[in-house]
Amino acid sequence: MSRLLTSLLTLSRAERGDLRNEPVQLDEVVTDLRPALEVLARDHQLHLDIGKMSPVRGDPDQLAQVVVNLVQNAAKYTAPGGRIAVSVGTNGASDKVVLRVSDTGAGIPTEALSHLFEPFYRADASRTRATGGAVRAGWLDH
Repeated sequence: MSRLLTSLLTLSRAERGDLRNEPVQLDEVVTDLRPALEVLARDHQLHLDIGKMSPVRGDPDQLAQVVVNLVQNAAKYTAPGGRIAVSVGTNGASDKVVLRVSDTGAGIPTEALSHLFEPFYRADASRTRATGGAVRAGWLDH
């Protein structure tokens, strides 16, 4: 219950624009999270590909939480022994920073993709109680 309330408060703060907005080295955030990510992906092959890049603007604590949430979800829906990859880098010709978490899990059904960034949307409502979670996704830009 406490985790849910914290998530709801954070979501409310984000919508009001009350989160910190400062330069953040996302590559360093992910590097610092390596031990925690390895624990989350304990039954999986974890591969981190971290490129050097310019800073993004955001709240460092919330950006770290986004990475942790994405890896938790990847581990939750990937069978033991599967692969989870986290990469941070720039998007070729542009200076956009890209955070990518991929896995060998079941994936997201095509019909659910258009709802991906809706708050609290679940692709499979039958898994809601078993897997938990309250994450709202967003884009990173600098």
